[in-house]
Amino acid sequence: MSVPWNRWFHCIGGTYGSWLLGDPGGFRTRHHREHVEGDYRNPPPEGIYESRHRCAQESLRFDVVTIHPEDRPIVCQEMGRVLLAYGAELIDLSVGGQSRPRKQS
Repeated sequence: MSVPWNRWFHCIGGTYGSWLLGDPGGFRTRHHREHVEGDYRNPPPEGIYESRHRCAQESLRFDVVTIHPEDRPIVCQEMGRVLLAYGAELIDLSVGGQSRPRKQS
């Protein structure tokens, strides 16, 4: 018998360009190799990573992907369908937007 919560996963994903290095709301480097001040609750001092964020934006090869509110139920249903096809047991699934406004460049 398995231990409760032993096989429980919380998965989170993002769309292309949704969380870039230097993000004003805070960011993390790969494997947390670099300490970055702040997080989404306590963002880093304004402007401290501005050049890094600009560089990350300029390096994007495609347009930033945003899932519009009217499309989120469709995306959620399709994600659920695929996860169930792979044998996942879903307890809850949601598709949302950014929790804070983003500046458009």
